[in-house]
Amino acid sequence: MESGLDVPLNPKEERGWVDRTFSALSPGSVRGSIFTVCTITVGPSLLMPYSFSHTGICLGLLLILLGAFTFKFYYSVMVKAFDCSLEYTYVGAMEFFYGSCMRRLVELSIILLLFGVMCAYEAVVVENTLGLLSEFNLVVQESQGVRIAVNAFLVVAVLAPLSLGEQLSRFRYSNAICITCVVYILAMITTEAPFYISENFNYSELKLVNLDDQVATVFSIMLFSFGFSAAVPVVYAELTQRSYRRMSKVIDRSILFAALLYSLIGILGYLSYMGNVPEQVTLRGSLHPVNHLSIVISKVLVIVSLSQVLILCVVPLRLSIEQMICGVNFSYSCCRFYWVTFGIQVSIFCVCTVFPNSISYFKLLGGLFSIPTSILFPALMHWKVEKSYYKRLGCLAWSALLSFVGIMASLKTTSK
Repeated sequence: MESGLDVPLNPKEERGWVDRTFSALSPGSVRGSIFTVCTITVGPSLLMPYSFSHTGICLGLLLILLGAFTFKFYYSVMVKAFDCSLEYTYVGAMEFFYGSCMRRLVELSIILLLFGVMCAYEAVVVENTLGLLSEFNLVVQESQGVRIAVNAFLVVAVLAPLSLGEQLSRFRYSNAICITCVVYILAMITTEAPFYISENFNYSELKLVNLDDQVATVFSIMLFSFGFSAAVPVVYAELTQRSYRRMSKVIDRSILFAALLYSLIGILGYLSYMGNVPEQVTLRGSLHPVNHLSIVISKVLVIVSLSQVLILCVVPLRLSIEQMICGVNFSYSCCRFYWVTFGIQVSIFCVCTVFPNSISYFKLLGGLFSIPTSILFPALMHWKVEKSYYKRLGCLAWSALLSFVGIMASLKTTSK
């Protein structure tokens, strides 16, 4: 299979727009890859109103744009590094450039990041499920036992059987359904926004720029929102007619989708609640009786969408664990595959049972775990593939600044 920067686009993409857009999704197609990456970015959108309430509208939009352009650059660098090294795993490329010691550090960083991501999303799913059950009076009083039961059902009945897929491309149709769910949720938030705004809006509380003590924390959350770095090599490795240009289409359109989603949900959620924004925008009811059923449906779809994100995260996490155990180019073992997959599920169940607060995971992920995998390692790749000395220094300086902000935010989170 050809790869590199100058491989032409797939001739099939010269078809008409309708045919390209609505034809069946093939494994490794550009559209399927876009759906995969977009699905991974769904979860942090629930925190955007909370983030905008601490930054204001203008600063919030600026931070989203900054994160979007920053990670578009980093992911483009990663793709170039994969092509230069002819290694299409994160671990393999870093080992090619920096040796086996760096490989171990990369493996550990990816495992910590993805494990944290899955803990965060599982905690969010459990919280939303408990809220939905309470709305139907199926749970009269929330307790630790009820939380454990919901978490166990999620792992045993949903995540464990559905996470046995070996490739991300196998989930392309469920990813497309997930994106449809997200569009519906956004439509419901937009429909409800006028009722919330008329109820809660106070012009004196509206802030365009707000620099409170949470700015560093919410900035790290926004950085994490675009942090799908662990999925980039997996998506690129599965892409048909693999080339820099085709992967650039996947990255650009995925980041554009995420930026628009974050901006719309963030602004509408902030205007709806003003100074009383919940940490998760879906943890609310409907102010208009006509929309009550639609809001309930949207909550169900949030649970479905985030469960799909959990399933997608298993693939790169399992790959990283197997590479740590067996080396970069390992042989498939059915026994090891199942043990690692179910070991991941059991471990996450235990952690989420002991530490159920989802917002803390997101703060730590954005401030600490995502720094090496999403910022520092791509900067080190850039040092190897970029010829200009000044551009290399500029990239390292920007990466160091982002890392400093993230570390300060994580220290602030853990000190509370």
